[in-house]
Amino acid sequence: TKALGDDKPLVRDLATDALDKFDDQSLADTYIDALASPNLLVKTKALEQIDRLRDIRAVEPLIELLYDDNSEIRKQAALLLGKLRDQRAVTALIETLEDSDSQVRINVVIALGLLGNLQSIRFLIKSLDDPIVAVRICAVEALGKIDDKRVIGPLRMAMHDMSLSVREKAQNILKSMGVEINNQNEQQVTLQNDKRILSALLAIFLGSFGIHKFYLGLKTEGLILIFCSIISIGLWLIGIIYNVNLAIFGLFFALAVVLGLIEGIIYLMTSNQNFVTMYVQHKRRWF
Repeated sequence: TKALGDDKPLVRDLATDALDKFDDQSLADTYIDALASPNLLVKTKALEQIDRLRDIRAVEPLIELLYDDNSEIRKQAALLLGKLRDQRAVTALIETLEDSDSQVRINVVIALGLLGNLQSIRFLIKSLDDPIVAVRICAVEALGKIDDKRVIGPLRMAMHDMSLSVREKAQNILKSMGVEINNQNEQQVTLQNDKRILSALLAIFLGSFGIHKFYLGLKTEGLILIFCSIISIGLWLIGIIYNVNLAIFGLFFALAVVLGLIEGIIYLMTSNQNFVTMYVQHKRRWF
């Protein structure tokens, strides 16, 4: 096993050939033990052989490798866990969706798609907002492999992704699922997506008067903001005219301005998909 990590490729190949002469049971045991080796080459070789043997006993050691310092090891371990199709790996794979390496995230998403666990749906939906196009494409594919109606809505939203590849992939998967694509409805969703930018601008520049709330159909919240702002400005002006210290009321207006700025920034930082879900469909009131 130590020879698997030798600096010379010939030695590593000879070691692999020698190990291949053992029966599969003994061979699997050897490679599973090798996964815990501190030697990068040994672990890499062990992963290659376990991929060939597909021994389910490797699941726990592979889960440990999801937290390895080397991104290449994490990437290989994630994909192999998906191929082994053991549900014990789901929780650890979900945690690894936050990995800093996009290639690792890609393999994690692929693995979750292979496992098809319903628990992973909401986390795969979050991956539709990943900044890397390849991750979003894989997330669309993974959701398409899960037999659950909850994936249809997010896949429809993915048809409005900035990337043409993501949009086409989502549309093809929906068609393969037998979902009718209504162009008129899809155009309506596109128009709703455009609300995000305008809502953000209204919140930033006119947020203290609740204009963005009215625009989003939140009349009560809009009235609260405009009433508080008008009263605050009015009392502040009265204080100036009659030389009375009512400056404290000006702070309420300042707070309304800050509130608008915060909400505007949140709108801008929120993806089109999440904005439509939270603020257009579910009518989220604040932030």
